[in-house]
Amino acid sequence: MSIANNTPLVGSRTENRITSVAIENFKSITSPQEVQFRGLTLLAGANSSGKSSAMQPLLLMKQTLEASYDPGTFLLDGPNVRFSSAKQVVSIGKKNFSISFSSVKDWKTTFSYEIQKSSGFQLKTMTMTDLDGSLHRITAGMRYSDLEPRMGNRDSMVMKALTDAFDRSQVSSDRCLMNLGPFDLFMMRASSKAESSQLISGQPLIREMLLNLLHLPGLRGTPERTYKTSATSNPFPGSFETYCASVIHQWKDAGSETKLKLLGSTMADLGLTNEVTSERIDDTRVELKVAHTNAANSSKRKRDFVSIADVGLGVSQVLPVLVALQVALKNQIVYLEQPEIHLHPKAQFALATVIARAVKRGVIVIAETHSSLVIRGVQTLVASGELPGSDVGLHWFSRNPKTGVTKISFAELDENGAFGEWPADFDDVQLNASRGYLDAVSKRYRL
Repeated sequence: MSIANNTPLVGSRTENRITSVAIENFKSITSPQEVQFRGLTLLAGANSSGKSSAMQPLLLMKQTLEASYDPGTFLLDGPNVRFSSAKQVVSIGKKNFSISFSSVKDWKTTFSYEIQKSSGFQLKTMTMTDLDGSLHRITAGMRYSDLEPRMGNRDSMVMKALTDAFDRSQVSSDRCLMNLGPFDLFMMRASSKAESSQLISGQPLIREMLLNLLHLPGLRGTPERTYKTSATSNPFPGSFETYCASVIHQWKDAGSETKLKLLGSTMADLGLTNEVTSERIDDTRVELKVAHTNAANSSKRKRDFVSIADVGLGVSQVLPVLVALQVALKNQIVYLEQPEIHLHPKAQFALATVIARAVKRGVIVIAETHSSLVIRGVQTLVASGELPGSDVGLHWFSRNPKTGVTKISFAELDENGAFGEWPADFDDVQLNASRGYLDAVSKRYRL
């Protein structure tokens, strides 16, 4: 079975979805640490505290599944994350790491990977906890027929028919996942005997989530005079910024005025521009232009359009973020690394409202941020009733200075937009900076 050729179910409206991941022995994350996926999941903390490490296992799996060739268990050096050695992945002194996926249907699947003596990783085990709490440990080489008794009496006649056909076959690793053959297609009984809504291993749902994930790295390239053309529809392999120009041009070619106007108004909300357009240079390149003024006269607007390469970095860095949020579908994850980069403080605060619009449509946004203004903007939206506090989860990353180990603390907002008891606060830094400035000025006048 070739995972890379499986078509993901983009925008699936199934009630089931991945609700959290837990990482162990990955870089500075040595003990199991969990990231819960809310409508808006914020990752905050000091530099090198482990924020990126919490998401890199997902990106590692994503680029492995998307590879056009079979790279083995992992494609270490790819478009989403880059490693040159397996030892760079695991925690110091460890030879393995694991990642666990949990779903809204209360099952949990854990993949454990171990460094091989020759090179790279090997998928050692897949451990599943199903609806009734039963634990199933699966390893490569296990026969499909050996799996059937582990499933109890659930639809035993159907299971027998499936396993008889694959009796001589064995479970094998398939890139970073397990090839369970018929068992990944078989629907397992849920709480109601009449309901068959839960996949045994959860792998199809995990695969779908990874292949649909939209990733915007912290470094989104420098603004270009022209951009390479690309595909313009979901899913988007690799990192999303490479698709931005072509998506905008496709909107223009298709006459999607509503989408272009929404993009323009969103840019205006951030105080950047009020219109974005494109021009095809040839079959391989597209040019992006933005309105240099807000002139109402259409002929004057044409004269005022300038290349995106001739405006501030903030425009070129935030544009892929806005397009990704606009094209994302319900239950699709958009992972944003520093979406506020190169933005003016006023624009950073307004960015929270833009992100909230996508969350209200059912998009799952994971934002790694250093901006107190983005977080304050989210708090303001919750306090004003524009965004439910239950839709927001803040993960604070801290790293022990002596051991170098990462700890993740989780908090959710109350109805006032407050996080409650918190291990650290960006506001403390701002207040201390203001106090230091005022003390310095006061001291000058006392001299």
